[in-house]
Formats: sequence, C-alpha cells, structure tokens
Amino acid sequence: MRTFLIFVIMLSLDFYWFSRLKIIFNKKFTKNTFKNEIFKNTIFYGFWILSFLMIGFSLFYRLGNPYILPATLRNVLTNTIIAVYLTKFFTTLFFLVEDFIIFIKYCYYFVLNFFKNKPKTEQSESTGQSEKTPTFTRSEFLTKGIFLASSIPLGLLSYGMAWGATDFQVRNVRVPIRNLSQKWRGLRIAHISDLHVGSYYDDKAIRRGIELLKSQKPDIICFTGDLVNQYTDEIKPFFSALLQLKAPFGVVSSLGNHDYGDYYQWDSVKAKSENLQKMYLAHKQLGWKLLVDDVFFLEENNEKLTFLGVGNWSASSRFPQYGNLSKTYEKIESQAQNKILLSHDPSHWDAQVRNYADIDLTLSGHTHGMQIGIEVGNFKWSPSQYMYEQWAGLYEKNGQKIYVNRGFGYSQVMPARIGILPEITILTLENV
Repeated sequence: MRTFLIFVIMLSLDFYWFSRLKIIFNKKFTKNTFKNEIFKNTIFYGFWILSFLMIGFSLFYRLGNPYILPATLRNVLTNTIIAVYLTKFFTTLFFLVEDFIIFIKYCYYFVLNFFKNKPKTEQSESTGQSEKTPTFTRSEFLTKGIFLASSIPLGLLSYGMAWGATDFQVRNVRVPIRNLSQKWRGLRIAHISDLHVGSYYDDKAIRRGIELLKSQKPDIICFTGDLVNQYTDEIKPFFSALLQLKAPFGVVSSLGNHDYGDYYQWDSVKAKSENLQKMYLAHKQLGWKLLVDDVFFLEENNEKLTFLGVGNWSASSRFPQYGNLSKTYEKIESQAQNKILLSHDPSHWDAQVRNYADIDLTLSGHTHGMQIGIEVGNFKWSPSQYMYEQWAGLYEKNGQKIYVNRGFGYSQVMPARIGILPEITILTLENV
C-alpha cells in the first residue's frame, strides 16, 4: 500500500509539473515552426522519459533488491531522485497557492461585475476610466516562481548531502545519577548510534567521526544499534575503520531494527539466520561487547556499574519487538547499584523501561531526529517530535533519564541532514 501511494504521489507531481512546462514553453514559442516544435517535443518527451526512469528505480528500490547495484551508483541515483521530487513537491505547493489566489481574484471580480450589472469595460462615471477584470500573465511569473521555489529546497538538500550528513557535532551533557558510586562519578561515556555504514560512499567520513570521538577521551563507548541498513556484509568495506573505535573500558553495543536483516529479501529463513549470526560475529571481531538481552559490569574496588542491553523493542507495530527486558533484568546481580540500559528505540522507555525504577539511564537512538529540523540554542523542532515523545537529547521522568542520540550516520532513503546534524554525545555522570 505504501509503495502504491509513493507511485501515485510521484506520478501526480509529474503530471502537474508537465502542465506547467507546457504553459511556459507554449508561451515562449508561439510560432509553430518546425524548429520550435522539435525543441518543445524534445523537452516534453525527455521530461517523461526521465520521470518514468526515476519512478521505475523507486519501485525497484521498494520491491526489488537495490543492493545488487554498486554503492556509489545506488547512492547517486537515490540522492538525485530525492532532490528532483522534493523540488517538484515544493514548487507544486507554490503553484497551488498561486492558482488558488488567482481563482479567488477572478471569483471576486466576477461577483463584483455581476452586481454592478454592466460590461467589464464600461467607463466609470466618477473617473472616466475603463474598469475591467485584470488579466494575469503567467509565463514570467511562473518562470521566476519555479526558480525561487525550487532553489530553496534544492539548495538545502544539496547542503544536507554534501556537508550536513557528515558534519559531526560533539554534544557534552552532564547526567545526574541518583546515589552514583564514588568510583563512577565523572565517568565519560561516548554515546553513538545509527551508523548505517551501507549509506556511505567510502570510509573517510566514518574515520573522521571516529577520530573526533576519540579526541574527546571517553572512558567507555556505547553504541545503540543500526550498524547497517539491510545486511551484515555492508560492514566489510568499513571494518578497518570501525576497528579504531576504542576506549579504556571498551565498546558496549546493542542491536537496532536494521541489524536483523528484516528489510532484505532473503532466499530462505536459513540465509536470514546466518546473516544475524554474522552480525554477532562482526561485533565480536571488532572487540565490542554486544548485549542482546544481556548485562555487562564495570567493577573497580567492589563498586559496580551495570550496563544492560536488549534486542530491538518498539512500542510501534511498524518495528520489531525482539528484546526481553525482564529476562535481561534477571541477570543483574543483587548488589548492583547503578544501571544503564542500551535500547535502540526510545519508545521502549515509556512502554516498559520506566516500570524498572532503578534503571537510572537509558541510551537510545533510532529517530535520527528525522535528519531534518531546526536547532537554535535551546529551541529544537523536527517532524520526529510528532512520532516520538523522546526524539533527541536528554529527558527525565521521576528521576529516571533517557538520552536519545540523533545518529552518527544517515538513512539510505534520506542521504542528507538539514538542521539535525550527526551526533557524538559525551555523557559525564555525576552524583545527585
């Protein structure tokens, strides 16, 4: 159903844009000369050929296996289609508003002339001037309108693809924890999430982000899932870069909804299961402590800090519920005092986690902050906030806290970030 809706929207935008192109070119080339007709037909047929190619690739992307294409070609095609159809969408909104205004004006003058009960060109008794319904030429207005309306989203999207997607931001956040053990006061946790390595052309940006993270000198790194987009082998070109992700207390990780292979068309159940086993092995080979309904303890001088990690669990029916928090909680030693949970989807927090009052801090990702929004000072806005109560940053309820990372990488569907930039979070624990 969603694929059909995408197809209808894209085709509708194409028809609307084509009608505007015809207006522009038919007014520009009023003489029906052979040369003019050839030029117009080239533009018109070229428009539909390119449109059907882009729609065809979009359907293939949804229904087929786009990963048979080289990563660079796949990303270039995806970026181009997103840029083109976002431009069409915004300019269509612009034209619809303009058409509505013109319609209202014509209705106004129609009613006005009807009640005056006189011809539109009748001379006014008071002024001696001709009164008539104004005419509105569209060619120049439409041309300027298209340029203005399309340049804004196209410019923003170009920035988001070229710079925003890899403009890593370090956010330093102090997190008060109730009755925090003396040993762990001042502990620096680097929190990253949603690497989506398959979205990258090469490993240069990832290496740069990892070096920036390491320069913050964290004591431990927590990664909260979505290492890949569709399947584990996406990691291979980036493995050596990911090996550089190190900290004194190591890397603790969990899985996200993309890590299970649910979005790939497997030949068999066995192939999908083998892919997941590869994911477990990849975390191990990277030296990460993967927590799949499991716990990990930091302990020095008999003072423990417990890290719990669960499989992906979402309150939304759109995403899987693999994790088992109650099973994980049973593995905690009775003397464990402070507890930090890694759970990819922040909707898990309100739905289940807050029932465990002694889980002090939950680390999540998943939302990406929708990769588009506005953040100025303490003000932040994104469409993500209409889907998730906790979508970016630190939140607190009844002494429990959750931090939602905006994501290190970017989605293959939206390979850009505008306003909501990739994040490396440094969480410093303090007692309260």
